[in-house]
Amino acid sequence: MNMIFSRLMGAIAGVAFCIASLKLAEWARLTAAFPVFAGEGDFAVRGQLFVFGLIPAFLLLGGWIGGAFQSNRRVGLAMLAGAIAGTATHLALWYALIPTLHTLQTSDAANRAVMICDFTWVLFIALAAFFARRLIGGSSRPHFKQA
Repeated sequence: MNMIFSRLMGAIAGVAFCIASLKLAEWARLTAAFPVFAGEGDFAVRGQLFVFGLIPAFLLLGGWIGGAFQSNRRVGLAMLAGAIAGTATHLALWYALIPTLHTLQTSDAANRAVMICDFTWVLFIALAAFFARRLIGGSSRPHFKQA
């Protein structure tokens, strides 16, 4: 029961991490400004990418890290540090790409760039958490306690 609770709390924390990261990056003016050509149409597509792409991905990532935290706190903290490092790396990469983003000419190109940005953020976090887990010595397989 504790593992289920840990994964559930981790999933909720994962979504909170996503929203807090977005708000902090926006406040620090580190976010990439994707061009908007179709107005409401672009915002609808990007909203769907957020709700049906990022939120489920962060639920899964948070649950994964929450389960690891329940099994071994040191591994869980390393994975959390990996998630933070993955987010920082992602922000730095997309911040460097801002001049290129301003050259996008169509709504489809801008929306594809948003989709790629979202996917790479999840990928960077997953890879950084995975490598942090491996570096600390945690197995990538689920750990079951024996009685």
